[in-house]
Amino acid sequence: MDFDLKGPCAFNEELAKQDRKADNAKLLLDSMGIVGNPANRIQENQFEIKYNIEYVFFGCYIPEQTCIESYNRQMFKLLDRKYGKKWRRETRYDVAFLDEKDVDYLVEKFKQEIMNRNR
Repeated sequence: MDFDLKGPCAFNEELAKQDRKADNAKLLLDSMGIVGNPANRIQENQFEIKYNIEYVFFGCYIPEQTCIESYNRQMFKLLDRKYGKKWRRETRYDVAFLDEKDVDYLVEKFKQEIMNRNR
């Protein structure tokens, strides 16, 4: 006997469009229960203010990945349209479904910041 436990998506492409119009835009994180460094929160707040967007951390509960992908990819398009691609070099590296080349850049940037802090 098989069970399908999938319900309706809490996040989807249409909601991303509605959220952006209502100034309630979000970037969904793929952090899987890992809490970020509080020292980075100032930088994250600056990003959120600059781009009028909020990071969403799910903790131990993560919605269906296809729902997160649909929402974030639509939000990426909306951000690209409004700000160009520069926001991708300033966001968190754990934004779900961010392009691999952007994640690679952000991880290297993060490593450099850690090395500079330890000097």
